[in-house]
Formats: sequence, C-alpha cells, structure tokens
Amino acid sequence: MVAWPGIAAYNATKGGVMMLTKSLAVDYAKYNIRANCVCPSIIDTPMTDTSIDHDPSVKEAKAKLNPIGRLGTPEDVANAILFLASDKSSFITGAALTVDGGYTAISPCCSETPQEGLVGVSNRLSVEKGAGRSGDGSLRADRLRLRR
Repeated sequence: MVAWPGIAAYNATKGGVMMLTKSLAVDYAKYNIRANCVCPSIIDTPMTDTSIDHDPSVKEAKAKLNPIGRLGTPEDVANAILFLASDKSSFITGAALTVDGGYTAISPCCSETPQEGLVGVSNRLSVEKGAGRSGDGSLRADRLRLRR
C-alpha cells in the first residue's frame, strides 16, 4: 500500500496483486466466487527479527510507526483471512484488506505523525551482509541495522 525506496520490483508486485484480485473478482463473481487480498504491514515473525538483525530498538521504532503502537502478529493476519473466508463477508469481493495497525491511514503531509518517524528510521537504516542488487535491479539485503 506504500512504496519503499530501492525496491521498485517489489513495490510493483504489490500493485499487481491488488489489480489481479480485482480482475479475478470481476471475472468470477458470476460463479459466486469471491476474490480478495490481504495487505499486511510489518508482522512480528522470526523473518522480521532476522531482517532487523534482532535489534530491539529497530523493532520498537517500527512498532511506533503504527498508530496502534505495536507490530502486527500472525494471528492478526489470520483473523483477517478468516473473516474474508467467512459468510460474514459475503458481499465483499475485489477488496484489498489492509492489516497494518493504521499505518496507511496516516497522511504523509501531516506533521507530528508516525510517518515522520518512518523518515527518521529510514534515514538511519543501513544495509548489511549480502547487500546488493537482485537480477531485477531491486535492492536486497539479509539484514538491516539501525544507526544510532
């Protein structure tokens, strides 16, 4: 739902998944088949720990970017998927359900918002170990470290 610098191919695939979801919803609605996608923010998983080099200060900074004040959990994402798979969402199709603790609800033009924290964190993140360009030209890294 937001673009990050240096990873254009990844950003484009997020948009592609959302448009594919809409296309599938339109094409298969006549068969009573619904198509939706879930767009999670940073979720607290072992992969997240690895990508931030197990640095609690980075995890804390990322949690503060969300108005809810914490990272998402796998259970948060699973509950969203269960809702979309249930009859309670029978009139929902072609939707991109954002599960992000309010992160994308913040206007980037506002001052004193967690988005400002994102700029601060992004400017202090350094790429380490295995940094380089992937075949598609996007930046890849095994770990991110927050500079003090």
